[in-house]
This record gives sequence, C-alpha cells and structure tokens, in this order.
Amino acid sequence: DIGLKLHSASRLYYGYYGYEGSREYADYSEDNIRYGERHHEGRWWGLEQKFVGNWFADHAVVFGFEFRNDFTQHLNRTYFSPTYTYLSERNKDYSRTITSFYLTDEYRINDQWSINIGARYDNASDLKGNLSPRVAAIYRPTLSTTLKASYSEAFRMPNANELSSTPAEAVAPEFVAASELVLQHDFSPRMRLTSSIYRYDRSDQLVFELVQREYVPTGSSHADGLEFELERSWESGIRTRGSVAFQHSEDTDGQDAVNSPNVLGKFNLTFPIVADRLRLGFEAQYIGPRLTLERREISSTTLANLT
Repeated sequence: DIGLKLHSASRLYYGYYGYEGSREYADYSEDNIRYGERHHEGRWWGLEQKFVGNWFADHAVVFGFEFRNDFTQHLNRTYFSPTYTYLSERNKDYSRTITSFYLTDEYRINDQWSINIGARYDNASDLKGNLSPRVAAIYRPTLSTTLKASYSEAFRMPNANELSSTPAEAVAPEFVAASELVLQHDFSPRMRLTSSIYRYDRSDQLVFELVQREYVPTGSSHADGLEFELERSWESGIRTRGSVAFQHSEDTDGQDAVNSPNVLGKFNLTFPIVADRLRLGFEAQYIGPRLTLERREISSTTLANLT
C-alpha cells in the first residue's frame, strides 16, 4: 500500500522449459532419414509492476507494465538412418523481448450497473506492436444475480517452433475476438450457479496456399459454446462442483476442428476426514468424441481421480 488510494503489486519471475522427443518416420526414402530426435529448451525472465488507484469516486483504475525477456529459445533436431547412423543436425536459436502496458477502469454507475473498459499494448522485438481492447457491462438486478456482457480482443505471437518452420514473410500473430454473456446466481450463500454463452473468432491463421506453395496468414476459424457450473458447500466442510460444456469449433477449412470435443463434463467432491487437516477428494472428467488429424473419430473418455 503506497497510500490510502494507491496500491502496488510487483512480480519478478524466471522460467525454464525443456523438451526431448524421439520419432520414427514412416517414409524414409528421402535423404535416408528414418529416425529423429529433438532437444529443445527455453529460458525467460520477466518483471511486472501493477498499480490500483482509487482516486475518483466509483472508479477503480488498474494500470501497469510488464517486461519479459525470452533470452533462450534453442531448437535442436538430429536425424539418423535406418541403422541409427548419424546423418545431420539442425540447430536454431531465437530470442524475444516483450514490453507491455495496460490500463483498465471499472466504473460503478449505480448499485445495479457498472462498466469495465481497458486496453493492453504489447510490443515485441521481432514483431510490430498490437493494441488489445476490452469492454464489459455488468448488471446486478438483485444482490444474488449478476449478468455480464463482454467483448475483448487478444493475439498470440508465433513461437520459436513456428518461426523455424515458416517463411519469414509469413510470420505474423494470430488474433482472436471473444464475445461472452455470463449469468451468475446465488441460490443461497452456499450455492451458486454460473452459466455462459460465448463465441470466439480467430483470424490471420497460417494456412498452406496451393497456388503459391507456401504458408500465408489468411486463415480464419471460430468456436461457439455454452457452459453451466453449479457449486455447493455445507457447514460440515463438504464441497461439490459440477460443470458441463457444449461447444462447436470449425477450422480454417470450415470443417469440424480436430481434437475438439463437443461435450465436456466435470464433477468434484471433497470433504474433511480429520478436521481441517486431511481431506478426501473425488473428481470425474468426461471428454466427448472428437476427431483425429486423419479425421477419424475417437470415442468418449471418462477419467476418475481420487486425492
């Protein structure tokens, strides 16, 4: 707390990621390559500084900046013959720094209405800067019911693996525009229903152009969904939560997206065994049928966990 009306949060972080993989190629007639190994690693650090100001009546202003340095993005690919004799090796190194600024204002109009308007600007060392706006309207007809409508835009920068396999002139961020309507209702202080309906529109996705024989950032796709979640707790310490999601996603060709199930379900139950010191938890997850890259359908799957 810097003062009565200004609060600060600072975060410094460091990360490491390592990946190793081996594969066997089905067709090794070209260059006599039968096996391949990948050894990739990434290292990064960053600093974020956030402020929350309450200088104006009915306003909460959030602003700040973030700096991230991906100083190591190393890709190593090694290839071998059918007898596992060394053939060749490819090494590529990338790095990227990102400087970001953001500003959001939550304005409480009255006891029932409030709006949230904000934007974030990201500038990368290898890509042009981009502004991501967002706006939301929140309506509270009663103390137990909240309705929120929101629209936001965001983008995803190409990662090192995509940079290594895409022509430089085709490298570009992917964009997404999200529209969502959320209803939250408290049946009681211990029972809450949350539901949402949403649509995501993606653009500037890389697609292979047959005429030009190269990848171009002209693809677009979308996803529509409907979700419900019910939470319940008891004074005894028992907590339960169940959710179900219905969705439909289409890829850049207008076909059903691969690895994108139309139905997802989850159920959680946890309760104390020894006062507040030991708890038992059960979870069940359901994943509906989905398509593979070969457009074959995988049947539904249920996974249960006991903790």
